[in-house]
Amino acid sequence: MLLVAVKVEGGSVQPPENAEPPRGEVLQDLVTTLRDQPPMVAYFDAELRNKFASNTYVAWFQAAEPGVVGTDIQFAGSPEDTEHGMPHVRAVLHGEEQDFDATTVDAAGSVRYSEGVYVPHSVDGKVQGFFAVVTDTTARVVAEAATRAAFEPLVLARERERIAADLHDTIIQSLYSASLQLAAVATTIEPGPAERVELAIDTIDKAIVALRKSIFHLTHGLTDAETATAITEIAGRAAMILGFNPTVVLSGPLDLPADMSGEVLAVITESLSNITKHAEASAVTVTVTVDPEQIDIKIADNGLGFNRLDRSSGLANLRARAEQLGGTFTWHSNEPTGTVIEWHAPLNQPPPPNPTD
Repeated sequence: MLLVAVKVEGGSVQPPENAEPPRGEVLQDLVTTLRDQPPMVAYFDAELRNKFASNTYVAWFQAAEPGVVGTDIQFAGSPEDTEHGMPHVRAVLHGEEQDFDATTVDAAGSVRYSEGVYVPHSVDGKVQGFFAVVTDTTARVVAEAATRAAFEPLVLARERERIAADLHDTIIQSLYSASLQLAAVATTIEPGPAERVELAIDTIDKAIVALRKSIFHLTHGLTDAETATAITEIAGRAAMILGFNPTVVLSGPLDLPADMSGEVLAVITESLSNITKHAEASAVTVTVTVDPEQIDIKIADNGLGFNRLDRSSGLANLRARAEQLGGTFTWHSNEPTGTVIEWHAPLNQPPPPNPTD
């Protein structure tokens, strides 16, 4: 293989002073070598007439070599491609080397990606033309895009986990704190204002439930340990108002789907919220049992009892949540005093159709 030394001055390729231009067979060997190189290699004179085109350059335009050599410079693709390419041509004819990326549509209609270098050819300081070396990077760009697409679900999952953690650690904690403070205030004021405070507490509790559902949809459900921790945290916050710690009994695998995890925690949150507001209990037991067929939640207190239990929106919400999942919700008196609520929902089966559909 022939190596010809060159020197670069001001971005232009200059032949060394003591070098003679290749002649005869040497020149033919050089042309043959360039013609078979993988990159697209071409030479254009100052009038933008093609004087040399490698095999890959010819193939790019899907033309026989006589159809390329001797013709004006071409840009694969649309007139827009020519418009985008001409600034590089004008710059190289002013002696400025060009290095750029391009996206085009070839003669077959396929999207192609390439990296191009234009190097000016100067003689006695005057640009005579330029060399064009263009590498087809389509395979690499497509492979990189496929790699990015493969990692996108992982990146999205991590971002969802980050957002969910932020919601849980900041927003929900702040809402719980506000709810607890309002509940404490409600016990010290007149019944009329206290009712308005309780309405505000209900609104905050509903916002917390909605946020928890959003978190579970973001994270695609909780693990067994995460569900157990969340239930314990809910009971611990209720204890701040009750004045004692509810007993929590968990049985079975708690790694539930996202929608079911959200419903379970919402049911426990609303049930304990009702107890803290109305039951005046001194003992509460939260029991969650999961088997392959269904999930059962039982919450019992020793408070004022069945006849004093608030029957308004809280209970309606609990019933609606069970029915949406094809389950049931019941409540009855505890012995000797207090109330028991029982919430059941099936697992691994679609909810019943909505009658209004």
